[in-house]
Amino acid sequence: MLSREVAQNIVSRTMEILNYNINVMDNNGVIIGSGDKHRIGTIHEVAKQIQIKRDSIEISIEDEQEWNGVKQGINLPIYFHGEVMGTVGITGEPSEVRRYGELVKMTAEMIIEQSFLLKQIQYDERIKREFVYQWITGKGLSDSMFLEKAKTLEIDLLLKRGVVLINERIKDNDHPVKSLDKLEKALSPLLHKEDVMSIINEYIVIIKHADSKKNLTNVVEQWASYFDRKDLIFTSGYLYEDYMAITYSYEQAMNTLEVSKKLELIEQVLKYEDRTIEVLLNRLLKDDTTKMAFPIENPLPDTKGNRDLLNTLDVYITNNCQVNKTAKELFVHRNTLTYRLDKIRTITGKDPRKMIDLFYLYCMCQLKNKLQ
Repeated sequence: MLSREVAQNIVSRTMEILNYNINVMDNNGVIIGSGDKHRIGTIHEVAKQIQIKRDSIEISIEDEQEWNGVKQGINLPIYFHGEVMGTVGITGEPSEVRRYGELVKMTAEMIIEQSFLLKQIQYDERIKREFVYQWITGKGLSDSMFLEKAKTLEIDLLLKRGVVLINERIKDNDHPVKSLDKLEKALSPLLHKEDVMSIINEYIVIIKHADSKKNLTNVVEQWASYFDRKDLIFTSGYLYEDYMAITYSYEQAMNTLEVSKKLELIEQVLKYEDRTIEVLLNRLLKDDTTKMAFPIENPLPDTKGNRDLLNTLDVYITNNCQVNKTAKELFVHRNTLTYRLDKIRTITGKDPRKMIDLFYLYCMCQLKNKLQ
């Protein structure tokens, strides 16, 4: 517990306010922190006695001859959770330094307590990160160790939850992990006590408790509004009452995020249920086995000769098939737009004026070109 780093921290902190040398010794009487660097690593015999006596010992200048590696001053035991963790000594005339003894002892014990709490927090964070990773990957969720971790972290696995991912639209010179650490700290006060959050790879993963899809969406939109950062993307999956199904919600949120980047969507908050077609087609295009068995022919490939037609189709879909708005945005006459739509029908065999054909064209032309 009493490391050299903590010991030297005690020395530095106390010597900032006291004009006396401070020594910190471990349970073996070895000086592990000192204002006098030459004394570090040497044996302090009085410190060894304090481990037995469990009380302070004063050393006068006459007493120096009786002890090895000792100078005049006062030495006090350092306690942590009722146990002696080491010794702190103030070098100087006992009558002068005696009054500072309890203050230095209390400072040393406080620094040790802070160090312990910091390590405990770091340990808890590591446990939580491991727990979240195991939960979203769905590995060993029925194991007693996973259930024990949930109990330790005070997580009720019976509540309805869904996964929310937060990711940044990263620039080349950005440091995503460092930035996400700050974001995680800022987001923490906004979470419900039953929410679980951790940073996994380059994403903030929140396993969010919510009573309904509407409630989940409202909360995520509030987060996006609170941070007011256009470089953040929030994606979410379905809510599940079965804690073992959280891995599905994670996959949905992750795939929605992937699609949003490939399609260069400008929305900040995206739900899987609003992008199901795009996600399913994206997964289909990634699966080599499925592509071989069920090949997808693009009737209007992205070639130089088809660029105007593809752009026309894109704007036509964006404007909900309204001819006047589409022609205006393309800066073309209605007749030119009609000609292009007819040409798309001739090449593909699908009429973009018919809803079922337009859906086919959207999937096979627009999505396939962008997702690949």
